[in-house]
Amino acid sequence: MTWVDFQTVRENLDVLTVLAHYSFDVKRNGQDQVKICCPFHDDTNPSCGLNTKKRVFNCFSCGEKGNILDFVARMEGLDPDVPRELRKAALFAVETFGIDGGTRDGAATPQPKAKARRPQIAQKGKKRPSEAPQKPERPAPGPAAETAQKYTPEAQETSPVNAPLTFELKPDPDHPFLRDRKVSKALVEEFGLGFAKRGSMQRRICFPIHNEDGALIAYAGRWAEDDVPEGKPRYMLPNGFEKSKVLFNLNRVLAQRRLLSGTR
Repeated sequence: MTWVDFQTVRENLDVLTVLAHYSFDVKRNGQDQVKICCPFHDDTNPSCGLNTKKRVFNCFSCGEKGNILDFVARMEGLDPDVPRELRKAALFAVETFGIDGGTRDGAATPQPKAKARRPQIAQKGKKRPSEAPQKPERPAPGPAAETAQKYTPEAQETSPVNAPLTFELKPDPDHPFLRDRKVSKALVEEFGLGFAKRGSMQRRICFPIHNEDGALIAYAGRWAEDDVPEGKPRYMLPNGFEKSKVLFNLNRVLAQRRLLSGTR
């Protein structure tokens, strides 16, 4: 299992490089300050400020804030308050931006646990990101979910693979890619086909992947145009996803078998 140090990743992430990766329109707001339209709520007037020197962000409208690694985590649909998911974001950042992820020998102190954020008061007429339909609350602790716990190397080594996601894309039956191919609205909604506007699957039609119990664990992405930019794959899976451990649509087969068994 690859070692990664949260603090090292934060210190090596460049704010402007991260924003360019996610195709943000950046506006200068001082020597070390930039502003973007906040990706965590419906924002048309740039209200999210980032400090390029301190590597932190703060939305003055919805209240979302944190460091640049937290920002990357949220852009990838991960919860930075959960160490296991913050680690996924850190590994993603190391691979995507080609930065130093730290070494076990160089770690003078235990890696920090994810910070608990202060409760935020939603503004009138606006929903907090955690209340948005695309990002439902995390499930209660159980076999497929974990509560936040102090980060330790041992926990890192035993983190489960293909864990259930904490977000879900809204089906998009009116997207031109699907409409032009005459994919029916009923089929789109049944299989949960969506379009990613940001994150690692940006500009891709996304196909949900479930485990055998029916829990959503990943999205496979197909470039939503016939002409694929040079250097980009037409199809892709998220970093860290182990496809050898999943049989696509097995959950539906098992559900149908249970249904047939119950009618006999």
